[in-house]
Amino acid sequence: PIKIEGVNEELMRLVNQMQQTISSLSQEVKSLKEKQPQKLTTSEVYDRMRPLICTIATTRGVSTGFIGSGDGRVVTVMHSLLFKNGQASADDLWVGNQGTPYFPTFLKCNPHNGVRLDMCVFEAKIPIDMSAPIEFLPDTFVLKEGMKVYFAGYPLSQSVETFHKGRISSVSIENGIRYFTIDGTVVPGNSGGPVVIQIDGKLYIAGMISSAVASFDSEYLETEQKLAKATSGGSHGGISISGIEPIRAISLLHNAIKNNFSTGVGKAIDIREMKKLFSNENIEAPVEFRILNELPVRGGGAPYSGVVTDGEDQKKPVIKAKYIEIRYGNGKGNRGIRIARQQPLTGSPIYKFSPNPHTAPNSNYNKNQGELYGQAALTFYRLLDQNQNQVQVPQNFEFDACNPTFTATQQN
Repeated sequence: PIKIEGVNEELMRLVNQMQQTISSLSQEVKSLKEKQPQKLTTSEVYDRMRPLICTIATTRGVSTGFIGSGDGRVVTVMHSLLFKNGQASADDLWVGNQGTPYFPTFLKCNPHNGVRLDMCVFEAKIPIDMSAPIEFLPDTFVLKEGMKVYFAGYPLSQSVETFHKGRISSVSIENGIRYFTIDGTVVPGNSGGPVVIQIDGKLYIAGMISSAVASFDSEYLETEQKLAKATSGGSHGGISISGIEPIRAISLLHNAIKNNFSTGVGKAIDIREMKKLFSNENIEAPVEFRILNELPVRGGGAPYSGVVTDGEDQKKPVIKAKYIEIRYGNGKGNRGIRIARQQPLTGSPIYKFSPNPHTAPNSNYNKNQGELYGQAALTFYRLLDQNQNQVQVPQNFEFDACNPTFTATQQN
């Protein structure tokens, strides 16, 4: 006969054993959940970023920087700085953090690479709590399109920091330098701000805002020049003006649109490129010129025109500058060039060549006319690219083409 009491006891023992197992597993699951990093909310991310954000103030205006180390070093863009005698200057420069001004000194680095990267580092000795630091992105981590990022700065010279979030929309390498674009609002003043990414609940600095992605063509530059000329003197292009000047109103509107313009896409440099600031090996940016119109110029033929490209990717060349031939006189009259650099804007100055390429000794200009204009534009671009903060374009410069050495002199 079956002993019911014994069966019941065995069942109870098994039930108790299962309950203990379930309880043990529940504790393990709870422990694992507690060990997993908790994802920060957007507000928590901004609160962590806030102590890092700095204002970079010069007589040129206000931009953004951020504290990139525990000893208070500040990282920012080089194009926000003043330049004296071709060198970046810390004169008339102060850094603001949490309402306190600091007067920094430059950290010794490779100035050539600083210009190429558009990046510099200050010694400001700003005290900061590093109990929960935001470290630079690890070298092994790969940035990809679609990743969420957070960034902050002082757009349009605002007195309080502004925070934004967006997603990486593209990742690229230009002249050996890693960049990525963000589908977030970036306007003047954001440059130099940090871009932060969250990985498994931990924050990392992924990049630095370098610019808003905007394109200004030669027609835009020419319009800007005409407006500037029309408002600089007594002549207003033949417009009769009394009371409020219409042309001045147009100019103000034009400037307001330009200064507040944003494509909604920002460009950032990968923060890991900062190592190149302290490298003895210079970053070289390959550039070359391309002729758009290669037909010989005869009589009333179309003038030579072309572009300067970065030469990195011939399938998708990045245009750095545009140029077009200027003729002084018919036939064998002298020649010149109009050049417009894409970024940063320099206007579109006109230069006249000396000597006359048609009559210069040993010149082979008639056999290779395009070389003259291409080499002039290439030299112009390289001169400005060596100093991205140069406000004035050179009054004159020399370049070699078609055998002789030519001088290009800016025309008023």
